Amino acid sequence: MVEVYTNEGCLPCRSTKRFLTQNNVKFVEKSVQEPENLEFVKSLGHSSVPVIVTPSGENWSGNRPDRLMTLV
Repeated sequence: MVEVYTNEGCLPCRSTKRFLTQNNVKFVEKSVQEPENLEFVKSLGHSSVPVIVTPSGENWSGNRPDRLMTLV
């Protein structure tokens, strides 16, 4: 399942989640307000949200429609 690491009030996070929902991509949302989630995002080398992690381990940050299309 796709993991989406988000922060409250993040517009790109909302847009990413909306895209995934509209395209029937199953995902679980994880807040970077939780210390373990923030540390995981940092361990991947990201400093901004959303961070998307695919089942294969591929990951990226930001609202990237080009990358999101690969999940549809």
